[in-house]
This record gives sequence, C-alpha cells and structure tokens, in this order.
Amino acid sequence: MGKPIASFALLPQWNHYSLVLPAYLENSTHRGKIEFTLILNKVFPRRYHPIDARELGIRFGRLQLHNSEEKHNYFRSFCKNTLLNIQETIEGKEVMSSYPLSLGIDLYGKCNMKPPCVYCFFDKSKEMEGKFSEIVVDVQTLKNYGNFFDCAKILINCSIGEPFLHPQFEEILNYIDSQGKILEIATNAQVLLIEPLMPY
Repeated sequence: MGKPIASFALLPQWNHYSLVLPAYLENSTHRGKIEFTLILNKVFPRRYHPIDARELGIRFGRLQLHNSEEKHNYFRSFCKNTLLNIQETIEGKEVMSSYPLSLGIDLYGKCNMKPPCVYCFFDKSKEMEGKFSEIVVDVQTLKNYGNFFDCAKILINCSIGEPFLHPQFEEILNYIDSQGKILEIATNAQVLLIEPLMPY
C-alpha cells in the first residue's frame, strides 16, 4: 500500500470529491495506469442492509482526471458547505452559516396546456409578474445566484410553466451537469410526444 494522499468526511448520497494527485503520480496518469486504495473508518450499519452480508461503506462512481484548480476548489468548497449544513441542521441551529443544499428555480414561464389544468394559477401569476413575465432564466441567471447555486446539490424547478419549452433547455442541462448537480422538474410531457428526448 502506498502513501495516503487525501482524507475526506463522506457525505450522504451521491457526491463529488476532488483530490490533488502528488507530483510523483504524474507519470502514472500519462501512461493510463493508476490505482487507488480506499480505506473507511466506519462501515454502513448492517441494520440498513440485513440481506446483504458484505461490509458496505461507499459506492464508487465515475472517476475523472482533470487539471482545473477552479474545479477542484469548487468541489472542495461544495463538500465543506454540505458537511457544515448537515452539522448545523443536526444541532438545530436557527441561524446558519451554511448555504441550503437545494435551490428552487423558476425555469420557464410559458405552458402548452390548453385549456389549462383546473388547479393552475398560471394566468393570475403572469398578471402578477407584469413586465417580468417574459424573462427567460438562462445559464447566466444560474451563475448570478452565486453561493446559493454553487452550494446546492439539487435544483428544483418550481415554475408554473413547462420546462421542456425553454429555448435554451439543453444548454442549461449541460451547465447543470458540468457543475455536478441534479435537476428535478415537473412536466406535462406533451413535448415528449412530438420531439425525441435529449440524451440525458
């Protein structure tokens, strides 16, 4: 077994972690040969998997090599905030230093259901939005959320409109994916009957 190169506090569910490879491993990465040994100091409690007799700790997903210091710092900051948020929640803090782990966004304000659903508040909400009703959320809008976007693991589309009608929907999905986030949407699926689904 080689030298330890990183130590992480593991977070619940799927998460991204970034570590700096020491210089002595650089030649190995160029040759395409590198091996990691993962060691856990705590296994997943057996009561959560009574049928599976294995000692379970983590499930390992996609491994990506990159040389972006910005990306590395982004994921380290994300993990630090997530851990702090969990700790503050467990402690029952009313004023928190961390940012929320989910962010509600209003992707698109137009709908293709005619007549509208009986419970829909669409017409009234558009009236209340006034001159802002035609504004389209784009990648720059997400960036403008700053730490609220950066620290969120899940983005929840809260819009009354139909997200698949968004003119920049594929671009937004690509950006959200590049930032290691999950997007939850509600759709009436009418567009899926007309156009093929994008590769996601």
